[in-house]
Amino acid sequence: MKLEKFLKAAAFRICGGDEFQWDCYPNARYLMISDTDGKEVGQCLFSVVDQTVYEIDIFVDEDNVAYRWSNSAWVHFRDEESEKLQVDPDIAYDDLRYTDIKDDDEILVFVEKIVHKTYVHSHVQKITLPE
Repeated sequence: MKLEKFLKAAAFRICGGDEFQWDCYPNARYLMISDTDGKEVGQCLFSVVDQTVYEIDIFVDEDNVAYRWSNSAWVHFRDEESEKLQVDPDIAYDDLRYTDIKDDDEILVFVEKIVHKTYVHSHVQKITLPE
């Protein structure tokens, strides 16, 4: 996946970013994104050379869930560096574990819904009304 595809799904709602400090992804930076209220909801790690996306993380605090998509060509480099640094690569923050999304189109749907605040939270009761 290329950065442009992610940015379109995120409605170009960039709220920050910086150089990525680990060595597992070459020439890497991250961009943070926000929802329509300006709340930070995720980030994208990408190559500044060819705009290849290495990883996308998207968070839903209300559901205590963190979704992650990882570029399969690069994930083993992240896992190797995590082991070297003695960091669990499956922890998003605190004790929250990532829910890995394998399909790049599926993570982009999550990004779009969370950014535009159309994501259905698990605490919202779903009811079916008779016609």
